[in-house]
Amino acid sequence: MPKSTLMVLSLLFVGGCKDNIVTVQPSPAVFRVDLQYQFFDDSVLVAVDSRMVFSGRVSTNNSLSLAKSISVDGSTGQHNVLVQVVDPYRGTQKDTTVSVTDTLTVAVILDERSRTLYFSLYPFLLPYR
Repeated sequence: MPKSTLMVLSLLFVGGCKDNIVTVQPSPAVFRVDLQYQFFDDSVLVAVDSRMVFSGRVSTNNSLSLAKSISVDGSTGQHNVLVQVVDPYRGTQKDTTVSVTDTLTVAVILDERSRTLYFSLYPFLLPYR
């Protein structure tokens, strides 16, 4: 086969492959807000950067120490997490700022007596089994 034919075939092959290249877009960072201890049929709202990511009633499963786990898609960087227990007489709320590069789990505990929310930030996803 002549060199010119090989050259043309090579160029066609390389040119044809260019259209088949898949560009991978970076996936959004994912972190979790885990509602853990002392929730008992509580109405809870969770917002991240003023965007509601969960609204509902939750109760802690004591064998797992978990009431609800909410996965949040977000970009890397800083995010404001607001958790609110909605109750006209004993409601409470608290917020915190997390960096997705440093925090993958925001664990939320409700002190039933004082109705105070506490946050623990972890650089890994907590396993529940």
